[in-house]
Amino acid sequence: MTHFRKLAAAAAGVAAALASSGAFAAGFQLNEQSIVGMGRSYAGEGIMGDDVSAAWYNPAGLTLLPGTQIQVGGMDVELDLEYKGKDGGSENGRKRSSPILHQMMSRQFSDRLWGGLAFVMPYGLSTSYGADWAQNQRGYDARLLAVTINPSLAWKLTDKVSVGAGFQAQHIDATVSMKKNVMGYGAYSRLEADDWGFGWNVGAMWEPTETLRFGFGYRSQMNHNAHGHVKLTADSASQSGIQNLMKAASANSAIMSQLKALAAQNGISSSALMSIASSGSMTLPGGANMKSPANANFTVVWKYSPKLRLSSTIRWTDWSSFDRLIITAGNLPHSSTDIPMKWRDTWFVSLGYDLDITPKWTIRGGVAYDRSPIKDARYRTAIIPDANRGWLSLGASYRLNDRWQFDLAAMHVHAFGNRDLYSDYTSSGEKVGHFKSLNSYLLGAGFVYRF
Repeated sequence: MTHFRKLAAAAAGVAAALASSGAFAAGFQLNEQSIVGMGRSYAGEGIMGDDVSAAWYNPAGLTLLPGTQIQVGGMDVELDLEYKGKDGGSENGRKRSSPILHQMMSRQFSDRLWGGLAFVMPYGLSTSYGADWAQNQRGYDARLLAVTINPSLAWKLTDKVSVGAGFQAQHIDATVSMKKNVMGYGAYSRLEADDWGFGWNVGAMWEPTETLRFGFGYRSQMNHNAHGHVKLTADSASQSGIQNLMKAASANSAIMSQLKALAAQNGISSSALMSIASSGSMTLPGGANMKSPANANFTVVWKYSPKLRLSSTIRWTDWSSFDRLIITAGNLPHSSTDIPMKWRDTWFVSLGYDLDITPKWTIRGGVAYDRSPIKDARYRTAIIPDANRGWLSLGASYRLNDRWQFDLAAMHVHAFGNRDLYSDYTSSGEKVGHFKSLNSYLLGAGFVYRF
């Protein structure tokens, strides 16, 4: 009986550790919903009027877009997550290339009313380390995909003031793999879960002069209650021990009955119990509860000259709302699956420019600073090895004619400051290594078509 309780505790430990990995963490937020915006590090997002990204960043900016316009774009993300352990081991969490896609549409209904529709991927994650690397107990493989549908309306109240509002429906799909050793049992775990969440967004834009424009946007918090399953696979040594336990139980019907009763109390069916004994794996119903943080942005665009525009964005994100993450695995003890995250609110600041070098060509560039939500390095995980980040970007647009516009952009994001990794988030956790580099390289292309 004691051995099976250890097995149940191991399953709970695996699920709990998944929570600390930040599998659903909006901390790995994606700003890349516009190729044009990417070229200037998203300075002035939503109120520039040179693409359809207002449908996502600030619905009030839709009033800058005449007629009907469609925007399609995508970018490829390459990661360099070089880790060096104190034991001399090394790893790199880069995975296969990760595309980020978006599609948006705007429609002018009258001189005062506009509509917008955005299909975007606002959160994403794709990291992978060797399954047997030294820190696999804090995660070695993860994938997160969030797709959001955001319809909106905008009203031009006066020639200087516009407002907008929208509704957002977001689907998240996440997978996380890790290894955990609990009370002598080693197990590989894989969590798969998904959910729909709903929220809203609003925006406003003010143009006091013909050369100056201000914008404000707010996106609400969304609550996710993801459902799925946790597949627990014992390593070879643990599987052998479990099989010996089951053999002993099969020789004593009373012990077998007690094992099955204990399994049922923990949400483990008899078939799952038999499965881990025979194949070394079992599947439990699982899920997670978390909050997707609210954010607000303030933007400004200044037309310095007929050919040069300067812009800036300041964005606040309510990461402190992501204080805890609760993971469930069957009916295993709740106390083992309530994990503190201890994140903080963050600020993002960017500066950019757009320069028309010919009637058909525009070039742009930008820089940005993005503060990490991780205020205590003990809460950093290899799956989301976040740190303060600096951005540098360049881009260009080519207008073939009045209908077609083609856009290109490239960006480098470099993390700096504390990049240490600890064995766990408790006060007894020891520093086990650090990330020598945390870099992202992005290259994107897209087009805008105007009817």
